[in-house]
Amino acid sequence: FNRYKEALRLHFPDGSPPFMNDFYLHDGVITQVQQEGTDLILTFDLGKNCRFHDAVLLVQEQELINAVWFYDEIYPSGAGYEIHGLLCQKPFSMTDSLFEIILQCRDVSITRNDE
Repeated sequence: FNRYKEALRLHFPDGSPPFMNDFYLHDGVITQVQQEGTDLILTFDLGKNCRFHDAVLLVQEQELINAVWFYDEIYPSGAGYEIHGLLCQKPFSMTDSLFEIILQCRDVSITRNDE
């Protein structure tokens, strides 16, 4: 975890993006995908909605519904962020179920989906 924080400091010398404290999605299952205008909203079974503002999907190798979010990396990109996620389909198999999502967005907001 400390190495991840060090890497973030390299990419974001002025401090981590404001949404980072709430962006822990590890092992979350995507239960719903919505498009509202240019925003992409992912609902997770973790009790979170993740809204990617002005989102552009660059890579989506498989369906997102019922996918498990394993890992992510966040990079600065223009006036926003580029987010790389490593996901898998259930049932999990290391040989063929891992896939990637890459998106660019202006900002990210996380809300509780039980609010």
